[in-house]
Amino acid sequence: MDLIKLSSNSGFLTELTEGEAVNGYESLLWVERYQKPGEFKIKAKLSSGLRDLLPIGTFLTHVKTREVMWVENHFVREMKDKDPTVEITGRSFVSYLEQRIIGQDWSEGNNDFPPYVVAAAPTWDQIVTVIFDQFILTGPFDDDNAIPGFVATESCSGTGTVEDRQFKYGTVWDKIEEVLHVDDVGIRVLRSVTSDPDFQFNVYQGTDRTSTARFSSATGDMDNIEYLFSRKKEKTKARVMGRWVQVNVSPGSEVNLDRRYMLVDASDIDQQFSAMPTGGDLTNVIAAMTIRGQEALTKFKNITISRADISPNSNLRYRIDYELGDLVVVDANFNESQVMRVVEFAEVEDENGTSGHPTLAIPGEI
Repeated sequence: MDLIKLSSNSGFLTELTEGEAVNGYESLLWVERYQKPGEFKIKAKLSSGLRDLLPIGTFLTHVKTREVMWVENHFVREMKDKDPTVEITGRSFVSYLEQRIIGQDWSEGNNDFPPYVVAAAPTWDQIVTVIFDQFILTGPFDDDNAIPGFVATESCSGTGTVEDRQFKYGTVWDKIEEVLHVDDVGIRVLRSVTSDPDFQFNVYQGTDRTSTARFSSATGDMDNIEYLFSRKKEKTKARVMGRWVQVNVSPGSEVNLDRRYMLVDASDIDQQFSAMPTGGDLTNVIAAMTIRGQEALTKFKNITISRADISPNSNLRYRIDYELGDLVVVDANFNESQVMRVVEFAEVEDENGTSGHPTLAIPGEI
């Protein structure tokens, strides 16, 4: 896998200027994920010197990926009559977003806790704004919160969901994860291919490869597949409930037994009004509630293929025929065909060689 330690001569860990090959381990697990932090695990003898080479806080990547992870844990095991071993583990640098509080720059050092609001924009632009607000270098915020050598970007297309968002207090990661699911986009931290910037928090969409990437049970592409034939969770209409306003969201024309309602709480949208809003305020509230209802309904659909594990013997090759986050098609038994998203890819290197294993899921269901 050609693991690489990223290091710096500038004094800032995130201003990376050089790389160093990492050798001497017995096994390596490297897992990249679409909407969750990825992770890695290195197993080695303590005598390998890897614990000294890779102290906690070290940044890692490998030659076939731009994803950046960092070391979080060392676990040393000493056993009688055996060589001591070390396990070095960590996650994608996306996980650092767990260490910051949303809107912290507004509250630190005083007793004023105004709401943190992001103006209406596509969800991916809002996520970029949130990250910049927490790590911005200059401006009305706390410069000590800045992380040198990083930028936040998006590489998405389309219109997406556009509405104002007001965040309650929580970690930056918790709030960003909520927004990722609205339009089913992913997030990653990439090393630069140039000298500046070194890190890139990147919000992205997978590519639609449904016309070229088809995994089939008939050709042995799947190791395991799970089916769920059910209407238990299906909802076709939503009643969106605010403090003053209620909105019915009915995307289809279902009647009789096909009318399956759900209630959606949207009291945060109109709670600032002291009476029933009117005019333009009412129009804006109804539009925001309609979007809220549409978002909720997308989570309650019929599912046929609920999970598919792809065989390492499949003719379709990762990073060549498909990438993390891409939309692909699974042709399974029972005449079922399902569009699915590549949500995880795990690579293993050990004494048996190197292998890779993708995981697929229903878009929006992870």
